[in-house]
Amino acid sequence: MPWGRVLMIEDDASLRRLVAEYFGQEGVVLMATSRVDVYAVGAAAQAQVIILGGTSETGVEQFVKRLRGERSVPVVLLVSKDT
Repeated sequence: MPWGRVLMIEDDASLRRLVAEYFGQEGVVLMATSRVDVYAVGAAAQAQVIILGGTSETGVEQFVKRLRGERSVPVVLLVSKDT
């Protein structure tokens, strides 16, 4: 039985697949999308953790603010540093 639900919003499809494969081996249900959209908002209601990757969407900040107004859920931000 899965022990948790994670929502991942990430543009990079290969990274989404890699994370889904790893989490699946650990019994975690990964709900993944590349955009902050209606699906993400609905999935966020079920997630115990949200991973926000390098999405190019400008709606990420508003998504997190709205989410924080509705419930308390850990949000992990994946960022990269340009070299």
